[in-house]
Amino acid sequence: MSNISSTTGPSSASTIRGYGGLASGLDTDSLIKGMTIGIQAKIDKQEQSKQLLEWKMEACRTISSAMINFSNKYTSYTSKNNLSSASFFARNNIASVGKNSGCVSVTGGLSGAASFSVAGVKQLAMDASATSASAASDQVLRTGLIATDLTTERTINNLEGETLTFTYGTESYAVKLETGTMDGIEYKYDNMANATASINKALSNVSVGTGLTLADIMTVTADDTKFTLKELDAHGNLLALKSGSDSVLADMGFTADSAITVGGITGTEAILSHPEKTSDLLAGKSISFTYNGITKKLTMPAADQITTMDRLMEDVQRSMGSAFGSGRVKVSLNTVGEYSSFSFAAIRPDGSPDASSVLEISGADSGLLGPDGILGISAGESNRLNLGASLLESGLAAGLGTKTESDPLLLTINNVEIQGLTYGSTMKEVMEAINKTEGANVEISYLANADKFTFKSTASGASGNVEIGGESASVFGSMNSVSGQDALVTVRYTGSNETMDIVRGTNTFTLDGLNVTVKSAFGYTEAPAGVFTEVPDNEEIQFTATVDSDEIVGSVKQMIEDYNGILDMVNSQLSTKRNRDYLPLTDSQKEEMTDDKIEKWEGKTKAGLLFNDSTLRSLYDDFRFLFSSGSADKAALGTMGISVSTSYSDNGKLVLDETALKRAIESDPESVKDVFTRTENKTTGEAGGLMAKISTILKEYAGTTGASKGILIQRAGSASAPASVLNNTIQKEIDSAERNVERLKDQMKLQTDRYIKKFTSLETLISQMNSQSSWLSSALG
Repeated sequence: MSNISSTTGPSSASTIRGYGGLASGLDTDSLIKGMTIGIQAKIDKQEQSKQLLEWKMEACRTISSAMINFSNKYTSYTSKNNLSSASFFARNNIASVGKNSGCVSVTGGLSGAASFSVAGVKQLAMDASATSASAASDQVLRTGLIATDLTTERTINNLEGETLTFTYGTESYAVKLETGTMDGIEYKYDNMANATASINKALSNVSVGTGLTLADIMTVTADDTKFTLKELDAHGNLLALKSGSDSVLADMGFTADSAITVGGITGTEAILSHPEKTSDLLAGKSISFTYNGITKKLTMPAADQITTMDRLMEDVQRSMGSAFGSGRVKVSLNTVGEYSSFSFAAIRPDGSPDASSVLEISGADSGLLGPDGILGISAGESNRLNLGASLLESGLAAGLGTKTESDPLLLTINNVEIQGLTYGSTMKEVMEAINKTEGANVEISYLANADKFTFKSTASGASGNVEIGGESASVFGSMNSVSGQDALVTVRYTGSNETMDIVRGTNTFTLDGLNVTVKSAFGYTEAPAGVFTEVPDNEEIQFTATVDSDEIVGSVKQMIEDYNGILDMVNSQLSTKRNRDYLPLTDSQKEEMTDDKIEKWEGKTKAGLLFNDSTLRSLYDDFRFLFSSGSADKAALGTMGISVSTSYSDNGKLVLDETALKRAIESDPESVKDVFTRTENKTTGEAGGLMAKISTILKEYAGTTGASKGILIQRAGSASAPASVLNNTIQKEIDSAERNVERLKDQMKLQTDRYIKKFTSLETLISQMNSQSSWLSSALG
């Protein structure tokens, strides 16, 4: 198929216009194509040249990307496999030895491991803390007040929580009429003014693209009784009120599929609310409870079965038993005069309180939850503290007496006063204020499952303190405090018979270059307090250290594989000859071929674009001759199991003898480290090690930092050097080809238009002559 013509048609020519040879019988389209074929050939040639350049750029970037990845992986100080770093070759395995070895662990350098032993751990470090002595909450989940007489009517808002659907152009947008306060904005629908403001706020929450919301497209206005919907700027799109949930459209005075115009549409009288019995409001509604992570939905009985609060309580109790098991949740009714409330408490099957179980209201049907809901309780409230409620309403077990929300809350932590709190503050605000107060030096948290507060000193060990004062008892109850203490570790240095105590504020610390973690005490008993006596037959912990040769060998092995992969990639590009019979396909040629044939053709076209390329040849030679023949480093690497393959077909690949390398690491780790990590010293003339030499080549050809980028980066650009993507040698050639194509297309259009004009004139003239001939024939009979 290599004989496909590259000039099979004007793929970018102007559309041919005119009479199309109707009068003359000429195939004017074909004639014009033939007359402009020379220009089309030039266009195709430039397009093909551009395509070849793009593929050449892609081939260069593939090589430079592999080199950049290699550099990031093996020569970057942020990589865990940085073979240029001396610390990589200092990786080791340090083992604790002795019957008490599990009490202490150590990591670090080889030399430090033999410098000391641990004779005992007298005590572990412990931060000062304080924890609630009893439950922080009363462990009861309560509803708000409900009218005891279930026939009592409530005023129900018709709009809140409902959804309006608008169509704008071809898209539909749902607008939720939010309830309560969302993102600091209060939504209310109790009168026309508040309802109008809330609907417009809801419109502003719905994006219609290009930075616009529905509030930019339309607005809602109202008088005392009616809403009006007006189009502001629909940008040429049709705008309409499509539908609404339940009866919200009728309540607003509109019908479905109402077009909204600039002049606006006004509905009939709006009905914002209606009265409804409490029993009807509860009937058939569902409430979701979560008990110890398991969520169940409970459905209220029908209206004719909700006759009294006592009967409703019994029904809810049965539902709780069915959902979570009999005797797990106790439902109680609390009635005071005209109002009642339900309370829920976790219990054990024997009826005793269950302090370990958490019961939460996780959701409910519309109208039940929220401050204005029938139940007067919000989703998320539980039989634990409500951190988002004021202290007075959070469910604290500690009695707050006659305090009001405006009363100041006086708290001191470690003799530092916590500012700006009142009994109207939420528990979350109280905790945040404590944690942020400079000088208090504690962190407070609430453990919901345990239902306890815990304070922890931010100062480690014996330096920390937790002292809670002021009115803390009324909020946190009594606390169990634990004093901070330091770790006391007894060590014996090599060559000495004396021991010494190491005092640290944490159980993990650095000692003589080693990272030491003490896990439990051993070797000493404490009696009396602060006096330690060594136990009989105490055995000290010794440490043995070995180089982590497996880790090092594994990384070197992977590095050599990646290095050889780059060599293969470069050699493949250099040695693959280009078949010049295969040129990039034109658009018209592609139209005549299947996708599979196009893919195969382009594969052959791409091959050999960098054949015998001088830049790649230099790169390849630099890689092959890292070390000159007979050099000391080449010989040293050979003894470590790293050599250049003697096989001609391997083209200079590195070969690794893992056993020899491992043996070298374990017998002489310093020499291995030196031959890999040594840097070049121009003053002394000392040559760099293996990774330094590789790094020099990587920087020369694929360097992405500094004022001067690598040769391949300057030639073809790289995403790792963003400025080079559009500013490189090949890209400039591509830009030149694109300009040539545009110039030739303009020339094609001018020439095509000129021929169209001439053929159009010819067709007009022939048509006139035909008309005259017909008239003469008719006149002469």
